[in-house]
Amino acid sequence: MDEIKTVRNPDQNVSILGANTIFFIGAAILFGLGILIQIKDVRLEMTSFSTIAIQVVFFLVPSCAYIVARRKNVKEVLRLNKISISNGLIVFGMTLFAIPLIGFINLLIHLLISTFGRPLPNPLPEINNVTELFLGLIVLALCPAICEEVMARGVIMRGYERFGKKTALIVSALLFSIMHRNIQTIIPIFLIGLLLGYVVYRTNSIFAGVIAHFTNNSIAVLATYGVRKLQQMLSIPLPEAESIQMPQLDWMSTAFFMLLVIFAAAAFWGLMTLLRHNTERTVVGPIDVSREDGRVPFAYYIPLILGCIFILIELILQICYILELPVPFLR
Repeated sequence: MDEIKTVRNPDQNVSILGANTIFFIGAAILFGLGILIQIKDVRLEMTSFSTIAIQVVFFLVPSCAYIVARRKNVKEVLRLNKISISNGLIVFGMTLFAIPLIGFINLLIHLLISTFGRPLPNPLPEINNVTELFLGLIVLALCPAICEEVMARGVIMRGYERFGKKTALIVSALLFSIMHRNIQTIIPIFLIGLLLGYVVYRTNSIFAGVIAHFTNNSIAVLATYGVRKLQQMLSIPLPEAESIQMPQLDWMSTAFFMLLVIFAAAAFWGLMTLLRHNTERTVVGPIDVSREDGRVPFAYYIPLILGCIFILIELILQICYILELPVPFLR
């Protein structure tokens, strides 16, 4: 086991109330936007600019404003520390090899949902040319990698460090996953969140999380672009969101995919071991606040509870769709 240095620095400390409030702001805004989109009389065109604006205004700005308002050291709270080229490449490789593993879990979840109901629609973004590809990398990969990391691995993970490193990792990853408001992807995104939090802790740099986050999202964008180009080349009509189905795999394809998953798991473990070795003497653990606070008042968790209620409503609606049940709120 590595010896993780524990530091006492009030400039790095984020309160539970602050972390939960930041989560509530994001959850409430996303819930409100979802309601607006569902109302027939309100049309919200999600352009590239509006998508970036939502990320910046409702994730990045509140997080940074809280840190400044509480007179905390922005660099210390967000871990704005340099990451070495070697560690950056290791984080990049870990993310690449984690994608097949997460994809395998996603496949199992999709098969399970298909057995008992109908999967949620998963429309692909319109990425048909190089210009749209460039915009997609900025809007769907770079912007979330910065804004969401500041919120999740910055303020939220810092806030829960008083309960220890493992608790901070799990809670930040869980809130990160449910913030995406998709019942089908909660587990895969939770695992991605654990990876993001882990590399941030090991390198003591939020830039590690940004690299991993950008890599994961950009692979999805590039894959979407590749699928679109292939469909255009073969003159295959684009399927509607409702009709997208999981392809049937024969035994050879299944065997190849399983070998790929095993190889990816071995490579991921090797890179993770290398990262642990590289950061053995530099890793910094959670903030020791044992001398500052006793029990956390229940009132500090009210924003967290309210935010989770907003998201729970959406998840219940999604479950009703999957199981083809009547919507309980609209009876």
